[in-house]
Amino acid sequence: MMKICHPLDLCSEPPAFVRSCGGSSVLVGHNTLMEFNLSGYPFPGWSEARDRRTVAEAILPALDRILPSDEWVLQAEVQQLTREERMLLFEREQLTSTMAAREDGVHVLLNRAQDTCVFINDEEHLLIQTYHPGGLEDLKRAREVALADQQRFLKHLPVAFNKKAGMLFSDPYKSGEGVWVAALVYLPGIMQTYRNYDLADSMSELGILCLPALSHTKNEKGDMYWLCSPTTQDLGDDATYDAFFRTIHELCDREEEARHDIMRNTLSLHFLNNEMDSAFATLTKKKSLSYRDLLHAFSMLRIGLAIGKFTTDTPVQKVHQLIARAYTEALPTYLQLARNGRTRKERRALRASIIKSLINDELRIHTHSIEEIS
Repeated sequence: MMKICHPLDLCSEPPAFVRSCGGSSVLVGHNTLMEFNLSGYPFPGWSEARDRRTVAEAILPALDRILPSDEWVLQAEVQQLTREERMLLFEREQLTSTMAAREDGVHVLLNRAQDTCVFINDEEHLLIQTYHPGGLEDLKRAREVALADQQRFLKHLPVAFNKKAGMLFSDPYKSGEGVWVAALVYLPGIMQTYRNYDLADSMSELGILCLPALSHTKNEKGDMYWLCSPTTQDLGDDATYDAFFRTIHELCDREEEARHDIMRNTLSLHFLNNEMDSAFATLTKKKSLSYRDLLHAFSMLRIGLAIGKFTTDTPVQKVHQLIARAYTEALPTYLQLARNGRTRKERRALRASIIKSLINDELRIHTHSIEEIS
Protein backbone atom coordinates (compact mmCIF):
# COMPACT_ATOMS: atom_id res chain seq x y z
CA MET A 1 0.00 0.00 0.00
CA MET A 2 1.51 3.32 -1.06
CA LYS A 3 1.71 6.02 1.57
CA ILE A 4 1.23 9.52 0.20
CA CYS A 5 1.52 12.71 2.17
CA HIS A 6 1.28 16.10 0.53
CA PRO A 7 4.88 17.13 -0.19
CA LEU A 8 4.12 20.39 1.60
CA ASP A 9 3.88 18.31 4.78
CA LEU A 10 7.61 17.65 4.39
CA CYS A 11 8.39 21.35 4.41
CA SER A 12 8.23 21.79 8.18
CA GLU A 13 11.87 20.65 7.98
CA PRO A 14 14.48 21.15 5.24
CA PRO A 15 16.03 18.03 3.69
CA ALA A 16 18.82 16.67 5.89
CA PHE A 17 21.66 18.02 3.73
CA VAL A 18 20.20 21.55 3.80
CA ARG A 19 19.98 21.38 7.60
CA SER A 20 23.80 21.23 7.53
CA CYS A 21 24.10 24.36 5.37
CA GLY A 22 23.59 27.09 7.96
CA GLY A 23 27.17 27.35 9.18
CA SER A 24 30.59 27.91 7.64
CA SER A 25 32.20 24.44 7.72
CA VAL A 26 34.15 23.59 4.58
CA LEU A 27 33.24 19.89 4.47
CA VAL A 28 29.57 20.02 5.36
CA GLY A 29 28.67 16.33 5.04
CA HIS A 30 28.35 13.55 2.49
CA ASN A 31 25.96 11.35 0.55
CA THR A 32 26.33 7.65 -0.01
CA LEU A 33 24.76 6.37 -3.20
CA MET A 34 24.01 2.79 -4.27
CA GLU A 35 22.63 2.05 -7.72
CA PHE A 36 21.34 -1.22 -9.16
CA ASN A 37 19.78 -2.51 -12.35
CA LEU A 38 17.82 -5.75 -12.50
CA SER A 39 19.04 -8.45 -14.82
CA GLY A 40 16.80 -9.17 -17.79
CA TYR A 41 15.07 -5.78 -18.01
CA PRO A 42 15.88 -2.78 -20.24
CA PHE A 43 17.35 0.28 -18.56
CA PRO A 44 14.68 2.89 -17.67
CA GLY A 45 15.65 5.22 -20.52
CA TRP A 46 15.04 2.43 -23.04
CA SER A 47 12.04 0.85 -21.37
CA GLU A 48 8.29 1.05 -21.81
CA ALA A 49 5.83 1.79 -19.02
CA ARG A 50 5.00 -1.91 -18.56
CA ASP A 51 8.71 -2.74 -18.12
CA ARG A 52 9.08 -0.06 -15.46
CA ARG A 53 5.98 -1.26 -13.63
CA THR A 54 7.32 -4.82 -13.61
CA VAL A 55 10.68 -3.63 -12.26
CA ALA A 56 8.96 -1.60 -9.53
CA GLU A 57 6.85 -4.61 -8.57
CA ALA A 58 10.06 -6.61 -8.09
CA ILE A 59 11.94 -3.92 -6.17
CA LEU A 60 9.28 -2.69 -3.73
CA PRO A 61 8.84 -6.02 -1.85
CA ALA A 62 12.64 -6.33 -1.56
CA LEU A 63 12.80 -2.85 -0.05
CA ASP A 64 10.15 -3.85 2.49
CA ARG A 65 12.33 -6.79 3.56
CA ILE A 66 15.52 -4.74 3.85
CA LEU A 67 14.39 -1.30 5.03
CA PRO A 68 11.67 -0.72 7.67
CA SER A 69 8.57 0.44 5.80
CA ASP A 70 7.29 2.50 8.74
CA GLU A 71 10.22 4.87 8.19
CA TRP A 72 8.82 6.13 4.88
CA VAL A 73 6.93 9.37 5.25
CA LEU A 74 6.38 9.61 1.48
CA GLN A 75 6.05 6.56 -0.75
CA ALA A 76 4.41 7.27 -4.08
CA GLU A 77 4.36 6.59 -7.77
CA VAL A 78 5.27 9.85 -9.47
CA GLN A 79 2.12 9.85 -11.60
CA GLN A 80 0.15 10.21 -8.34
CA LEU A 81 1.79 13.59 -7.71
CA THR A 82 0.64 16.85 -9.27
CA ARG A 83 2.99 18.92 -11.40
CA GLU A 84 3.46 21.38 -8.50
CA GLU A 85 4.19 18.58 -6.02
CA ARG A 86 6.82 17.17 -8.37
CA MET A 87 8.41 20.60 -8.79
CA LEU A 88 8.52 21.10 -5.03
CA LEU A 89 10.31 17.78 -4.54
CA PHE A 90 12.64 18.55 -7.44
CA GLU A 91 13.61 21.91 -5.96
CA ARG A 92 14.22 20.23 -2.59
CA GLU A 93 16.55 17.70 -4.34
CA GLN A 94 14.09 14.89 -3.50
CA LEU A 95 13.14 14.10 -7.10
CA THR A 96 15.10 14.25 -10.34
CA SER A 97 14.06 16.02 -13.54
CA THR A 98 14.05 12.65 -15.32
CA MET A 99 11.62 11.19 -12.79
CA ALA A 100 9.39 14.25 -12.90
CA ALA A 101 8.97 13.81 -16.65
CA ARG A 102 8.67 10.00 -16.71
CA GLU A 103 5.52 8.74 -14.98
CA ASP A 104 4.41 5.10 -15.09
CA GLY A 105 6.41 2.78 -12.84
CA VAL A 106 8.51 5.62 -11.38
CA HIS A 107 8.50 5.68 -7.58
CA VAL A 108 9.98 7.92 -4.88
CA LEU A 109 10.35 7.03 -1.19
CA LEU A 110 11.50 9.50 1.47
CA ASN A 111 12.09 8.62 5.11
CA ARG A 112 10.93 10.54 8.15
CA ALA A 113 14.34 12.12 8.82
CA GLN A 114 14.54 13.19 5.14
CA ASP A 115 18.10 11.92 4.95
CA THR A 116 17.33 8.92 2.70
CA CYS A 117 15.76 8.99 -0.78
CA VAL A 118 14.91 5.90 -2.81
CA PHE A 119 14.32 6.41 -6.53
CA ILE A 120 12.89 3.59 -8.66
CA ASN A 121 13.25 3.90 -12.47
CA ASP A 122 15.23 7.13 -12.58
CA GLU A 123 18.34 6.75 -14.75
CA GLU A 124 18.77 3.26 -13.27
CA HIS A 125 16.25 0.83 -11.84
CA LEU A 126 17.12 1.62 -8.22
CA LEU A 127 19.01 4.43 -6.49
CA ILE A 128 19.36 4.66 -2.70
CA GLN A 129 20.87 7.90 -1.47
CA THR A 130 21.58 8.69 2.19
CA TYR A 131 22.99 11.88 3.67
CA HIS A 132 25.32 12.01 6.68
CA PRO A 133 26.77 15.12 8.34
CA GLY A 134 30.41 14.92 9.40
CA GLY A 135 34.04 15.36 8.43
CA LEU A 136 36.62 13.48 6.40
CA GLU A 137 36.87 10.43 8.68
CA ASP A 138 33.10 10.03 8.52
CA LEU A 139 33.33 10.28 4.73
CA LYS A 140 35.88 7.44 4.63
CA ARG A 141 33.76 5.18 6.83
CA ALA A 142 30.64 5.89 4.77
CA ARG A 143 31.87 3.88 1.81
CA GLU A 144 32.57 0.83 3.98
CA VAL A 145 29.04 1.00 5.40
CA ALA A 146 27.55 1.42 1.92
CA LEU A 147 29.44 -1.62 0.61
CA ALA A 148 28.11 -3.69 3.50
CA ASP A 149 24.57 -2.45 2.81
CA GLN A 150 24.98 -3.30 -0.85
CA GLN A 151 25.46 -6.97 0.02
CA ARG A 152 22.06 -7.03 1.72
CA PHE A 153 20.39 -5.89 -1.49
CA LEU A 154 22.31 -8.37 -3.62
CA LYS A 155 20.75 -11.19 -1.60
CA HIS A 156 17.23 -10.03 -2.44
CA LEU A 157 17.51 -8.66 -6.01
CA PRO A 158 18.70 -10.25 -9.29
CA VAL A 159 21.20 -7.48 -10.07
CA ALA A 160 22.67 -6.99 -13.56
CA PHE A 161 26.32 -7.95 -13.17
CA ASN A 162 29.24 -8.85 -15.42
CA LYS A 163 32.46 -10.46 -14.15
CA LYS A 164 34.63 -8.05 -16.14
CA ALA A 165 32.62 -4.84 -15.89
CA GLY A 166 31.02 -5.32 -12.49
CA MET A 167 27.57 -3.76 -11.88
CA LEU A 168 25.99 -2.77 -15.19
CA PHE A 169 24.51 0.70 -15.75
CA SER A 170 22.87 2.67 -18.54
CA ASP A 171 26.05 4.75 -18.79
CA PRO A 172 28.85 2.20 -19.39
CA TYR A 173 31.35 4.56 -17.76
CA LYS A 174 29.57 4.05 -14.43
CA SER A 175 29.74 0.25 -14.59
CA GLY A 176 31.73 -1.26 -11.76
CA GLU A 177 31.38 -1.18 -7.99
CA GLY A 178 27.97 0.52 -7.94
CA VAL A 179 28.69 2.52 -4.77
CA TRP A 180 29.62 6.18 -4.65
CA VAL A 181 30.22 8.78 -1.98
CA ALA A 182 29.71 12.49 -2.60
CA ALA A 183 31.21 15.22 -0.40
CA LEU A 184 29.22 18.40 0.19
CA VAL A 185 31.64 21.33 0.35
CA TYR A 186 31.24 25.08 0.97
CA LEU A 187 33.97 27.09 -0.78
CA PRO A 188 33.43 30.87 -0.50
CA GLY A 189 37.13 31.56 0.13
CA ILE A 190 38.33 29.80 -3.02
CA MET A 191 35.58 31.34 -5.13
CA GLN A 192 36.36 34.84 -3.84
CA THR A 193 40.15 34.48 -4.05
CA TYR A 194 40.35 32.80 -7.45
CA ARG A 195 37.69 34.65 -9.39
CA ASN A 196 38.25 32.68 -12.61
CA TYR A 197 38.63 29.31 -10.90
CA ASP A 198 36.38 26.64 -12.44
CA LEU A 199 35.91 23.93 -9.84
CA ALA A 200 33.98 21.64 -12.22
CA ASP A 201 36.84 21.63 -14.75
CA SER A 202 39.43 21.12 -12.03
CA MET A 203 37.57 18.14 -10.58
CA SER A 204 36.74 16.56 -13.95
CA GLU A 205 40.47 16.26 -14.69
CA LEU A 206 40.65 13.99 -11.64
CA GLY A 207 37.58 11.98 -12.64
CA ILE A 208 35.49 13.63 -9.92
CA LEU A 209 32.00 14.81 -10.86
CA CYS A 210 31.21 18.30 -9.53
CA LEU A 211 27.57 19.40 -9.19
CA PRO A 212 25.92 22.43 -7.59
CA ALA A 213 24.39 21.53 -4.22
CA LEU A 214 21.05 22.90 -5.40
CA SER A 215 20.98 21.48 -8.91
CA HIS A 216 17.80 23.23 -10.07
CA THR A 217 19.82 26.49 -10.04
CA LYS A 218 21.90 26.81 -13.17
CA ASN A 219 24.03 29.93 -12.85
CA GLU A 220 24.39 30.72 -9.15
CA LYS A 221 25.63 27.84 -6.99
CA GLY A 222 25.91 29.64 -3.66
CA ASP A 223 29.51 28.33 -3.32
CA MET A 224 28.14 24.87 -2.36
CA TYR A 225 29.02 21.78 -4.39
CA TRP A 226 28.70 18.01 -4.41
CA LEU A 227 31.96 16.27 -5.34
CA CYS A 228 31.21 12.68 -6.34
CA SER A 229 33.81 9.90 -6.19
CA PRO A 230 34.97 8.32 -9.45
CA THR A 231 33.56 5.00 -10.54
CA THR A 232 35.67 1.91 -9.92
CA GLN A 233 35.27 -1.54 -11.44
CA ASP A 234 37.13 -3.33 -8.67
CA LEU A 235 35.24 -3.92 -5.45
CA GLY A 236 37.39 -2.51 -2.67
CA ASP A 237 39.57 -0.42 -5.02
CA ASP A 238 41.18 1.53 -2.19
CA ALA A 239 43.69 3.34 -4.44
CA THR A 240 40.95 5.21 -6.32
CA TYR A 241 39.23 6.17 -3.10
CA ASP A 242 42.46 7.14 -1.34
CA ALA A 243 43.08 9.58 -4.19
CA PHE A 244 39.54 10.92 -3.88
CA PHE A 245 39.80 11.40 -0.11
CA ARG A 246 43.19 13.06 -0.52
CA THR A 247 41.72 15.49 -3.08
CA ILE A 248 38.87 16.41 -0.72
CA HIS A 249 41.34 16.91 2.13
CA GLU A 250 43.57 19.13 -0.04
CA LEU A 251 40.57 21.14 -1.25
CA CYS A 252 39.42 21.73 2.34
CA ASP A 253 42.93 22.87 3.29
CA ARG A 254 42.99 25.17 0.28
CA GLU A 255 39.66 26.70 1.29
CA GLU A 256 40.88 27.33 4.85
CA GLU A 257 44.05 28.94 3.47
CA ALA A 258 42.01 31.11 1.10
CA ARG A 259 39.87 32.36 3.99
CA HIS A 260 42.99 33.20 6.02
CA ASP A 261 44.63 34.88 3.00
CA ILE A 262 41.59 37.11 2.57
CA MET A 263 41.81 38.24 6.20
CA ARG A 264 45.54 38.99 5.84
CA ASN A 265 45.31 40.80 2.50
CA THR A 266 43.93 44.33 2.76
CA LEU A 267 42.70 44.49 -0.84
CA SER A 268 41.04 41.07 -0.65
CA LEU A 269 39.41 41.92 2.66
CA HIS A 270 38.05 45.20 1.29
CA PHE A 271 36.71 43.38 -1.77
CA LEU A 272 35.03 40.75 0.41
CA ASN A 273 33.68 43.46 2.70
CA ASN A 274 32.06 45.17 -0.28
CA GLU A 275 30.55 41.83 -1.37
CA MET A 276 29.14 41.27 2.10
CA ASP A 277 27.74 44.81 2.30
CA SER A 278 26.09 44.31 -1.07
CA ALA A 279 24.70 40.94 0.04
CA PHE A 280 23.28 42.42 3.22
CA ALA A 281 21.59 45.18 1.24
CA THR A 282 20.17 42.56 -1.13
CA LEU A 283 18.69 40.62 1.77
CA THR A 284 17.30 43.57 3.73
CA LYS A 285 16.41 46.31 1.25
CA LYS A 286 15.29 44.76 -2.01
CA LYS A 287 11.56 44.54 -2.61
CA SER A 288 12.01 41.78 -5.17
CA LEU A 289 14.48 38.93 -4.72
CA SER A 290 15.30 36.06 -7.08
CA TYR A 291 16.38 32.71 -5.67
CA ARG A 292 19.62 33.03 -7.62
CA ASP A 293 20.48 36.31 -5.88
CA LEU A 294 19.49 34.83 -2.53
CA LEU A 295 22.01 31.99 -2.88
CA HIS A 296 24.95 34.32 -3.42
CA ALA A 297 23.81 36.70 -0.67
CA PHE A 298 23.37 33.85 1.82
CA SER A 299 26.89 32.61 1.07
CA MET A 300 28.24 36.05 1.94
CA LEU A 301 26.03 36.20 5.04
CA ARG A 302 27.36 32.85 6.28
CA ILE A 303 31.02 33.76 5.78
CA GLY A 304 30.35 37.20 7.27
CA LEU A 305 28.98 35.57 10.41
CA ALA A 306 32.06 33.36 10.57
CA ILE A 307 34.58 36.24 10.43
CA GLY A 308 32.62 38.73 12.57
CA LYS A 309 31.44 41.08 9.84
CA PHE A 310 27.93 40.20 11.01
CA THR A 311 26.99 39.45 14.61
CA THR A 312 23.79 38.43 16.32
CA ASP A 313 22.54 37.78 19.85
CA THR A 314 20.70 34.70 18.60
CA PRO A 315 22.32 31.39 19.70
CA VAL A 316 24.61 29.90 17.04
CA GLN A 317 22.57 26.71 16.62
CA LYS A 318 19.41 28.73 16.13
CA VAL A 319 21.16 30.91 13.54
CA HIS A 320 22.17 27.83 11.58
CA GLN A 321 18.64 26.43 11.75
CA LEU A 322 17.05 29.65 10.53
CA ILE A 323 19.45 30.03 7.60
CA ALA A 324 18.97 26.39 6.58
CA ARG A 325 15.20 26.76 6.77
CA ALA A 326 15.29 29.87 4.60
CA TYR A 327 17.02 27.98 1.76
CA THR A 328 13.92 25.81 1.31
CA GLU A 329 11.19 28.24 2.36
CA ALA A 330 12.39 30.65 -0.34
CA LEU A 331 12.08 28.05 -3.11
CA PRO A 332 9.76 29.11 -5.96
CA THR A 333 7.29 26.23 -5.72
CA TYR A 334 7.13 26.43 -1.92
CA LEU A 335 6.17 30.10 -2.22
CA GLN A 336 3.59 29.15 -4.83
CA LEU A 337 1.96 26.41 -2.76
CA ALA A 338 2.42 27.65 0.80
CA ARG A 339 2.25 31.44 0.28
CA ASN A 340 -0.01 31.63 -2.79
CA GLY A 341 2.68 33.24 -4.95
CA ARG A 342 1.00 32.64 -8.29
CA THR A 343 3.36 34.64 -10.53
CA ARG A 344 7.11 35.07 -10.59
CA LYS A 345 6.70 38.71 -9.59
CA GLU A 346 4.58 37.76 -6.57
CA ARG A 347 7.03 35.04 -5.52
CA ARG A 348 10.00 37.39 -5.71
CA ALA A 349 8.18 39.97 -3.60
CA LEU A 350 7.21 37.31 -1.06
CA ARG A 351 10.78 36.02 -0.94
CA ALA A 352 12.17 39.50 -0.30
CA SER A 353 9.66 40.12 2.49
CA ILE A 354 10.30 36.76 4.17
CA ILE A 355 14.08 37.12 4.09
CA LYS A 356 13.96 40.72 5.31
CA SER A 357 11.90 39.57 8.29
CA LEU A 358 14.30 36.69 8.91
CA ILE A 359 17.34 39.01 9.01
CA ASN A 360 15.78 41.83 11.03
CA ASP A 361 13.33 40.06 13.34
CA GLU A 362 14.60 36.52 13.91
CA LEU A 363 18.36 36.65 13.34
CA ARG A 364 18.63 40.31 14.43
CA ILE A 365 21.91 40.76 12.60
CA HIS A 366 24.24 43.71 13.20
CA THR A 367 26.87 44.79 10.67
CA HIS A 368 30.41 45.97 11.45
CA SER A 369 32.98 47.98 9.54
CA ILE A 370 36.09 46.59 7.89
CA GLU A 371 38.24 48.19 10.62
CA GLU A 372 36.38 46.27 13.32
CA ILE A 373 37.01 42.86 11.74
CA SER A 374 40.53 43.32 10.31
